[in-house]
Amino acid sequence: MNSKKAIAGLIGHGIQGSSSPQIHEAEAQAHGLDLVYRIIDFEAPKRDVSFLEPLLESAESIGFSGLNVTHPYKEEAYKLMDDLSNAAREIGSINTIVLKDGKRYGDNTDWSGFSDNLTATLPGISLNRVALLGTGGAGLAVAYALLRLGAKEVRLFDARQETASALQQHLQSLFADRTIVVAADAASAVEGADGLVNATPIGMEGHPGMPIAPAYLRPGLWVADIVWFPRETELLKEARKIGCKVCGGAGMAVRQAAASFAQFFNLEPNVERMLRNLVDG
Repeated sequence: MNSKKAIAGLIGHGIQGSSSPQIHEAEAQAHGLDLVYRIIDFEAPKRDVSFLEPLLESAESIGFSGLNVTHPYKEEAYKLMDDLSNAAREIGSINTIVLKDGKRYGDNTDWSGFSDNLTATLPGISLNRVALLGTGGAGLAVAYALLRLGAKEVRLFDARQETASALQQHLQSLFADRTIVVAADAASAVEGADGLVNATPIGMEGHPGMPIAPAYLRPGLWVADIVWFPRETELLKEARKIGCKVCGGAGMAVRQAAASFAQFFNLEPNVERMLRNLVDG
């Protein structure tokens, strides 16, 4: 068994309630790794984005193996890397920073976390037409994942239409053979779609409600939510009631963490064990 010590952490804003330490430290313990996983919250004490670069320099000096990055610093962190994965380059943001040999390597495991979770939870679903609500950083990773999985048509909706339009242009440049459109509203995005993905914060603790009225759900629609706290959002509850196949966000949270964990520590994580630790913790 490995008996080394390691330190890693999560950078974000308003993240005191994050389960990342629990997820990473429990898995490290199972490998015999003595890991301290720090929450680095720019809200407490208050820091602005200019603090990001000196923080990375300090983490390198202290000996951090790596850092996860969450909202709202994924795009800014991207700019501070020495090297990037192909997926990170195409997506334009990162959530994983590996610190090794004096270099910063950036990756995006959000897209693979969503992709792996969707295929594990809802194998064999149709991806001909998929509605995506929310086109921020998380929405970009989800849309990229859907297209990598083979989605033929992705319909984007965001209350900020300029954000949806920018994402549409970006994705179309990467997937020229697919149909990527901006919908006028959530209802038209879902009409005739095979599946619906919520990539907005609506439904998470502190943001109650649903991103679309229940009346627009129907039994033949599969529904995925990237929100995982609570485990079952109002959207998933309503969808389940009428017979939709549903996919919650906890599996995505664990799978993106597992992909980061593997890169930080050069260890093969047990995804099912990590998921049990999260659910039971």
